[in-house]
Amino acid sequence: MIWLIAVSISCCCCSLIILRLLCRKRIHIDGKTVLITGASSGLGEALARHLFNKQCQLILLARRIDRLENLRQELSNLHPTYPIPKVIQIDLSNYEKITSSTILMNILEHESIDCLINNAGISQRSSVLDTSIDIVNDIFRLNYFSLVTLTKLILTNIIEKKQKNSTIVNISSLQGLIAVPDRSSYSASKHAVQAFSDSLRMELKEQYAEQNINVCVISPSYIRTELGQQALNRMNNKNEKLIED
Repeated sequence: MIWLIAVSISCCCCSLIILRLLCRKRIHIDGKTVLITGASSGLGEALARHLFNKQCQLILLARRIDRLENLRQELSNLHPTYPIPKVIQIDLSNYEKITSSTILMNILEHESIDCLINNAGISQRSSVLDTSIDIVNDIFRLNYFSLVTLTKLILTNIIEKKQKNSTIVNISSLQGLIAVPDRSSYSASKHAVQAFSDSLRMELKEQYAEQNINVCVISPSYIRTELGQQALNRMNNKNEKLIED
């Protein structure tokens, strides 16, 4: 079937594509403060590496603090004079506690976020009838509700500080545009991200035009990440457990 034919591209290439899209929109990212979720591996890590090379002040969020610490150390050793990345261990699927993160709230009090990249996500493979409501809930908690919660938090901060030319980048998926069999919950969560982003973009243009806040949606196909590799390797397996990036 056509939907099974996917081109696997590297994280490096995909992150470069994202940066080029930002440039096409005349969004100058060099030296900006950028918050990235799901930064401990995959696309999030690749973006962190590219943006660090542009001397951005990085704020990296993920569950796996050991990977974040290793990444911070590696980047700092590479360019000791560049801004040291800040790392925060947080389980975004527990989205109710995002606003109670002392470290995150302290950073937002003293930092102006120029770019938010909502990258954290979770995937799964099973038919509609074989997918429990608990699994559906888990997928939406991370892929949609945590994204909305963090976006509202950062956006409120941007508006209150009257920042101009800030950018929100939501990493969706090709399946957020075209649904496929056995991915109903994942596809639905990514369709929700697309709709949320489109609505938000129109609201900001109407209500806060003077601040020129950009909202971008990136919808890649399979990428050579832990998440993408597992999805491709297990293409023919049903009832897969959740796999997270």
